[in-house]
Amino acid sequence: MHKSLLNSAVILLSRHIRRLYFHSQSQVIEHLQHARNLNSAVSTHSRALKFGFLNDTFTANHLVNWYVRRREIVYAYKVFDEMREPNVVSWTALIAGYVDVGDPKMGLMLFRMMFWNGVLPNAFTIATVVNACSVLADDKSGRVIHALVETFGLQSNTVVCSALVDMYGKSNCVDESRRVFDSMFSKNVVSWTSMIAVYAQNGQGQNALELFREFKKLCLEAPNHFMLTSIINACASLGRLALGKVAHGVVIRLGHDWNDVVASSLVDMYAKCGCIAYSEKVLHGRIDIAAEAAEWLIKSKQQLAASYVTMSNAYALAGKWDNLHSIRSEMKRNGVHKEPGCSWIEVKDSTCIFYAGDLSSCARGDDVLNLLRELERKMKERGYVGGSAGLVFVDVEDEAKEEMVGLHSERLALAFGLLTIPKGLTIRVMKNLRMCRDCHEAFKLISDIVERDFVVTAKVDIEALAKLIKAIRIHEACLTGSSSNDALKTKANITLPVLNFR
Repeated sequence: MHKSLLNSAVILLSRHIRRLYFHSQSQVIEHLQHARNLNSAVSTHSRALKFGFLNDTFTANHLVNWYVRRREIVYAYKVFDEMREPNVVSWTALIAGYVDVGDPKMGLMLFRMMFWNGVLPNAFTIATVVNACSVLADDKSGRVIHALVETFGLQSNTVVCSALVDMYGKSNCVDESRRVFDSMFSKNVVSWTSMIAVYAQNGQGQNALELFREFKKLCLEAPNHFMLTSIINACASLGRLALGKVAHGVVIRLGHDWNDVVASSLVDMYAKCGCIAYSEKVLHGRIDIAAEAAEWLIKSKQQLAASYVTMSNAYALAGKWDNLHSIRSEMKRNGVHKEPGCSWIEVKDSTCIFYAGDLSSCARGDDVLNLLRELERKMKERGYVGGSAGLVFVDVEDEAKEEMVGLHSERLALAFGLLTIPKGLTIRVMKNLRMCRDCHEAFKLISDIVERDFVVTAKVDIEALAKLIKAIRIHEACLTGSSSNDALKTKANITLPVLNFR
C-alpha cells in the first residue's frame, strides 16, 4: 500500500519536475527554434508528444506557431485538435494560419467555434478575423465583428481600428472606413496608410492625395512603402505626372526604390501618364531584360509557371510573336500550366465559382450566356468594341477574340450575380488573376446600363510587374556576382486592389 503510494508520488513528482525543467530550460522550444525543416519539427513534435509535454498548452502553442509560420496548416491543426485546453493564443494562431494560406472562411468558422467553446477573443484575434473579412470583401461579417469591438471596448486599439478601416475599404464602404478612421483615439503610420490606400483603391485619388498632405502636416513619422505605393497609384489614376515624380523622389530619398511593389507601381504610373521612357528606365531598360531574367529563372528551375508566363508576356509586349509561340510550345512539352482564371461570387451564404470559357459547370449557364449576349448588344450600341488592343491574343480572328473575352470568368460571375442578387445590393466578385483591360471597360459600361454597383477584388498588373522586377534583380545579381539577398533588400507584400464600378 505504502509502496504503491510512494510510486505514485514519484511519478507525479517526476512529471512536475520535468515540466518545471521545460519551462525553465525551454528544451522543446529551443529545438523548435533550431528546426530548419518540416522533418526536424515533426521529430521534435513526436518527442514532445512521447514525454507528455504537449499536455501543456504553453508548449503546444509554440508548436502550433511553428507550423503556422511555415504555412504547414494541416500539422498546426493536428496539434491544436489534440490540445486539452486551447487558449486564446492557440485559437488566434490557428485562425491567422488559415487566413495566411488563403482560407479566410475557415478562419471565420474557427472564430465562431472559439466562442462556442467559451474562449473570449483578444485584440489580436479580432484584428485577424477582420483581416479575413477584408480578404473576402465581406462587410456583413465585418460589421458583426465591428460590433464585438464595441462590446469588448477595443475602440482605442490602433491595430484593430486600422484593420477595420482596411476591411470596409475592401468592401467598397469608403464612408464607413473614414468614420472609423476619424473616430480613432490615436493614429500611427499604419492607420494613415490604411485610409490612404482605401481612397486609392476605390478610385478616389484626389482624396488620397489630400489625406497624404494632412498626414505630412500632423505626423512626424516618415511614410512607409505601402503608403507611397498608394500615393503613386493615386497619381496614376489621376494622370498627375508632376506629383508622381515628386513621389518618386520621396521613394528614392527614403530608400524604398528597392521595393518590388513600389518599383512596379512607378512603372505603372509612368506608363499611364504617357512617359514610356521613364517607365522602361524603372524597369531597368528594355523588355528584353525581362524575358532574359525569366529565362534564367526557368533554367534554374525557380517559379516555372510564373516565369514562363512572364517571359511570354514580355515577348508579346515587344511584338516578338515567334518567340512567344516558341515559349508556349515549350510550356506544353514540359507540362507546365499556368494558373487557370476563375472568379467567385457569394449568393445567400453560398459560394459559386466560375472558370474562364467553361459554361458546362456554370450555374444557370444558358441564362448567363443569354444575358451576356444581351449586354454585349447594348454595349455595342454605346460604341463598345470587344477584344480591344492591349490584350494578348495572338493570331485570333476578331469574332473568336470577342467570344473568348466575353467568357472571362469575371463576366460569367457578374452575369450570374445580376440574375440572382436583388437590385439595390452591391454585386461583389472575387478573381484569382488580374482583370483584363477589356473586361474593366465592359464592367463600367454594364454598370451604367443596368444601374447597379459592382466591386471586383482582383490581382492586377502590379503583382506581375513586381515578379518581373524581382526576376530582373536576381538575374542581375547573378551576372555581377553579388548576393541575391543584397539585390532583394525588401520583401514585397502584395495586397489585392479593389475595382469599383458605377
